[in-house]
Amino acid sequence: MAEKWDGEIATLSVYVGMGAESFRLDKADVLVGSDPACDVVVPESAGMRCRIVRRNGGYALLNLTRLPIELNYERTPRLTPLASHDRIGIDDFTMGIEWDYPPGSLWPSVKTSQGMLDSASSGFEVDPTSPRKHRLLMAACSRHFGLVSEGAPRMRFVEALEQLAEGKKIRGVLPPSWYRDDDSWRDATNFAREAVCYAIESRGDIEADERPEAELWPLYDEAEAEVCRLIREVYGNPFVPCLVTDAVRRWESGTVERLAKSAYDERLPDGTLDLARLAVLADALQDAGCGEGSLVDHLRAPGPHYRGCWAVDAVLGWS
Repeated sequence: MAEKWDGEIATLSVYVGMGAESFRLDKADVLVGSDPACDVVVPESAGMRCRIVRRNGGYALLNLTRLPIELNYERTPRLTPLASHDRIGIDDFTMGIEWDYPPGSLWPSVKTSQGMLDSASSGFEVDPTSPRKHRLLMAACSRHFGLVSEGAPRMRFVEALEQLAEGKKIRGVLPPSWYRDDDSWRDATNFAREAVCYAIESRGDIEADERPEAELWPLYDEAEAEVCRLIREVYGNPFVPCLVTDAVRRWESGTVERLAKSAYDERLPDGTLDLARLAVLADALQDAGCGEGSLVDHLRAPGPHYRGCWAVDAVLGWS
């Protein structure tokens, strides 16, 4: 039986003055606030009241007040996924949360987007992710959820991301820091988090701040599942190599490679890959003697599939 990932127990460090107090978050739901009855008691001057909830093997932060909470020094929505090494605070008050990333052997069962992305950058990957992949994940999230950076026209934004993934820089559309390859993994991690929050906030006519908490969690779980699916769509399994031989690519004068390039280039109007083209590619791979069953199965999956699809990239030899 395959192993399942249930998550690691996080440690929350509360920084007060020059010191810090650490709390092990081994409960499913940890209340943080100034009331002595809270699980983690913080100074009243911090004005913070929130819950840190263990969810799907990771952690989520739920703000219980109208006061804005900052995550990594930026204002965060009411409900947001947490990542290891996040900093949570209000004004000068700060807390830090840390836990171990899931091991690569358990990648298929990880159900939290931040945990998947932490694991994919652990240094133990067989097929390390690349700036190109990080940017195509962001583009897939943008197309799938309609998420763009503030003030950017949607189509120009996602097209600029896709162009940047291919090494072409369209200035003035994306945040300036996104053009640096060294920061691309962190950009993708933050954007994936934003996608979860945006999916929650954009559902229906009621703002997330006004929704009853019981309505938020199903939306959170659904959004996390969709972002995890997109991560697998683009990264595949970085811990299990998928090799398409030159003999398969050259089969019948390069038919397989031509079909893959056509599937990559000739997209549907909404930017997704054409399922009919992917099915033809899957058939050709089988006819060519490709032994990678997971690759063929992925091409036949309902998707939606986006540029960066790990199976198409594997056929083309792209990373």
